[in-house]
Amino acid sequence: MKGTGFRFDHLLSGSPASALDGFLEEGKTHGAFEYRKEDPWAVAGSAIIRQHPRFPWVMCELETARGCSRSHSGGCSFCTEPFYGSPIFRPVESIRDEVQALHNAGGRHFRLGRQPDILVYSSSRSEEYPTPIPEKVGELFTAVREAAPTLSTLHIDNVNPGTIARHPEESRSALDVIVENHTAGDVAAFGMETADPEVVARNNLKALPEQIMDAIRIVNEAGGRRDAGIPHLLPGLNFISGLSGETPGTYDLDMAFLERVLESGYLVRRVNIRQLMPFEGTPAFTDNTVGIHQARFRAFKEKVRQTFDLPMIRRVFPVGTVLKDVVMEIEGNTSFGRQMGSYPILAGIPIRVPAGTVIDAVVVDHGMRSITALPVPIDINSLPATALSWLPGIGKAKTGLVTARRPFSTLDEFRSLAGPTPLDSLFSFVRYP
Repeated sequence: MKGTGFRFDHLLSGSPASALDGFLEEGKTHGAFEYRKEDPWAVAGSAIIRQHPRFPWVMCELETARGCSRSHSGGCSFCTEPFYGSPIFRPVESIRDEVQALHNAGGRHFRLGRQPDILVYSSSRSEEYPTPIPEKVGELFTAVREAAPTLSTLHIDNVNPGTIARHPEESRSALDVIVENHTAGDVAAFGMETADPEVVARNNLKALPEQIMDAIRIVNEAGGRRDAGIPHLLPGLNFISGLSGETPGTYDLDMAFLERVLESGYLVRRVNIRQLMPFEGTPAFTDNTVGIHQARFRAFKEKVRQTFDLPMIRRVFPVGTVLKDVVMEIEGNTSFGRQMGSYPILAGIPIRVPAGTVIDAVVVDHGMRSITALPVPIDINSLPATALSWLPGIGKAKTGLVTARRPFSTLDEFRSLAGPTPLDSLFSFVRYP
């Protein structure tokens, strides 16, 4: 390429894997996307996950489709997925082969992603809101399970709330299939974007506020039950600031919607609030309100964190919830780690834990976007005083008494000084020389 100092014999264009396949097979330098050409490369390159610095703690993203059914009406104003046209569904056999190759390479954590709506996998390509076919969703999950019999994580990504609202019975059946075959702690990410009906209409968005509320209810009914304390499947809500038609009142409607969710008792795993990034070629590139309501955007985001996120995270992860297999990422006086998953909660551990260590941890407190947790079992005789103070019912007032009287031999001995706590069953009383 001129001016770069690099020299090339051939320059490939189009879809990279298909272009390379075409060049090697026929000498062509441009490749149009085709799964039959792409998929063998996904299998051949699967062992690259071993080179990841965090291997084997790697989430393997599996493409299941390309394109969007809502391209029939142009799709959401900001989205580039309609550029691909109607959905092209990746064959189950191809997904199975990639999963098997990744599993053979040591992959144990998978997410079925790269699609606007997992519920409509292999459904009609000719409708804007196709009816889910639960049997097809079941075939997909069964294939993944069979290809990776010792997987540890199987999560999803995007779900169109408009599909659930328009096809509630079929969507519920598809969600039941997912809950039966996935692993707990999963999130169905809803591209809600706004609760302002005018903005929904101006930007051809997926669903109106009442439809979103119906979708939240249905996902809670299907996935709200807990496995070892963790909800199976909860909705996540995405909001976008800067869309066409937005006014200061839009933020009032968005906040009122979230207040309704809190009052309803339904659980939501996360709320993601971001500003529009307009992409060339989308309607939102030229028709948007980016930067106009910055003060309202910041105030809305802060209010959500304080008045919605904090009480919601307390409901989703109540004190005493044990998080299994937290992978530590950062060591410090407070160390940080997460479980494997699509949108895992950040856990702050108030002691030094080396990065790469895998622990079970029990929730003892909550932040707006994270939790504070202690390693399980909780070793009362060795836990630093700063960490002891996080125990419910202990706090700073009793920490000094506890540390002065250590070591304890039994729970009864500890209780005689500190009183009962909600975590008594998780305590360990190892006596050190």
